[in-house]
Amino acid sequence: MSVRNVLMVGHFTVAMVASGFVMQAGAQSNAPSLRTDLPKLARVELDRASQPSAPEPGTANTASAEPAIIAPTAPAAAEPAVAPLDSEPAASTASTTPAAGPVIVPPSPVIAALRQRLAKASAAATKDERLALQQLYGRDGATPLWVSDTAVNPRGLALSTEIARADDWGLKASEFELPTSKATDLSPDQLAETELKLSLAALKYARYARGGRVDPTQLSTYLDRKAQTIAPKRIMDDLGTATAPDAYLRGLHPQHPQFEKLRQAYLALRDASALAAPVIPATAASEPGPVAPGGKTAKVAKVPPAPEKGSVRKLIANMEMWRWMPTDLGATHLIVNVPEFQFRLVRNGQVLHTERVITGKTENQTPIFSDMMETVVFKPTWNVPDSIKVKELLPALTRNPGALAKQGLRVAYNGKEVDPTSINWSSTDIRALHVFQPPGDGNALGIVKFLFPNKHAVYLHDTPTKALFNASNRTFSHGCIRVRNPVRLAEVLMDADKGWNAAQVKAQLAVGAPENSHTTLTRKFPVHIAYFTAWADDAGQVEYFRDVYAYETNIHLGLEGKTHLIVKKKEENLGAIRAEVVGSLTETKRTPVNRDWMRTIFGGN
Repeated sequence: MSVRNVLMVGHFTVAMVASGFVMQAGAQSNAPSLRTDLPKLARVELDRASQPSAPEPGTANTASAEPAIIAPTAPAAAEPAVAPLDSEPAASTASTTPAAGPVIVPPSPVIAALRQRLAKASAAATKDERLALQQLYGRDGATPLWVSDTAVNPRGLALSTEIARADDWGLKASEFELPTSKATDLSPDQLAETELKLSLAALKYARYARGGRVDPTQLSTYLDRKAQTIAPKRIMDDLGTATAPDAYLRGLHPQHPQFEKLRQAYLALRDASALAAPVIPATAASEPGPVAPGGKTAKVAKVPPAPEKGSVRKLIANMEMWRWMPTDLGATHLIVNVPEFQFRLVRNGQVLHTERVITGKTENQTPIFSDMMETVVFKPTWNVPDSIKVKELLPALTRNPGALAKQGLRVAYNGKEVDPTSINWSSTDIRALHVFQPPGDGNALGIVKFLFPNKHAVYLHDTPTKALFNASNRTFSHGCIRVRNPVRLAEVLMDADKGWNAAQVKAQLAVGAPENSHTTLTRKFPVHIAYFTAWADDAGQVEYFRDVYAYETNIHLGLEGKTHLIVKKKEENLGAIRAEVVGSLTETKRTPVNRDWMRTIFGGN
């Protein structure tokens, strides 16, 4: 064999030639020459890692009686140039030894069975929950969290026991599918079913604990809240490392003191209701009045309606609303409780200031949301919103274009003030005009307002209609929150933020002081417009309030899966409003609604 051929085919081919393998094959009369086969032999050897394994010794080759390596081949390609014998060998671009790959450990029988079940996971799980479980149990080396070799492990028992107590937290244990078998000799398939049920129940419990039972926005267009849910992957990661998974689940419920106080009231009321015997009303209670001597019925004095009382359903609804509140209310925050008609300014858990408020009418509800207090405006201008322009100003203006001036309202277009009597109100879109009320004693916003910019265009402000604060049900505004003593609130805020005293605040309101003066707070803080019909004091005693916007009913419809029964007020679409669009309103000009339209507006929005 020539040096050229040895260099070309490599040491393996030489070894095969030396062993006589090729020569044995070539003993047949039609065997191709060694030179013709050498390129073929070299290619087969270099590609061995990608070729099918050779048949076992003694196994016949059904395709050919001759070894595959000496099958006829195409003519050899041009031979490569021969390198000098004393040169260093070139580095090979392909290794003849297969690289060692990662060691793949097959899943345990439990994990293998679980993966099959996970592909058909319950539809009750969300997409993200199913994905989290697929990632958890689908990774290499995955092990069960809740079961051992033959039974549920202690961590799984603790988790299951906690979920079974869901009713103690205002949830329903019956809504969680838990394993029922207590056997200690479960098969891999049974263990997989148990493991998956516990993980699915844990994720569902976590979602419900954080307010994910129902979407608040499906209950009312005014409920601008959302569940405070945690990503399922994080839940499973935390559960996997938690020393006590039952304690971890309990910690997912709202940590606000009010939530726990209401929960304790709920437990007491629930347990008392379960023990109480049914009460049958006395017959006399249904009679119109006692019978006086002579057969005449005596008059019965009218009894005022009983104050709002608590119930299990009422407390559950309030606990659910706490699940939608931000987890951190802020070290300093202001919370307005609409059904209570009151706000509290809180710092580090202590109430600094509280005051009565007026909130939106049922047809113009105050929206429920949170944002950041940024600015205090002294001697503000009232810019009339479009809804009031269209619904209440326009019908009156078609009858009397001078009505605005009589009440101190002005009109501007492109920054220039115009005479309302010069406008053809029957053909003008009133929304294109700026209708406003300058600062003054009769200004609808009073002498100070507090801005926490938000998409609802709602804020806190003063009002000249102080008598309305004496009413027990104070739903009078167009959505904004009117404050009985806003100057005192300004003093508290300015003292905390800028160190101002009361005299400095009053100087901002003095005659000659700048009008519509905006003072930006150095430290913004959260404002929470909330809706709680139950509120506990420091001693845990709960006061109950009227469900003025009927949210309790809607919440329970949502929890029962009946949101389709809720009639929600749609967001207004005023379109191209002109006088002819509201002609029916102008035709009823003698009705009380239109005669006192200015009184309605004068309270502001």
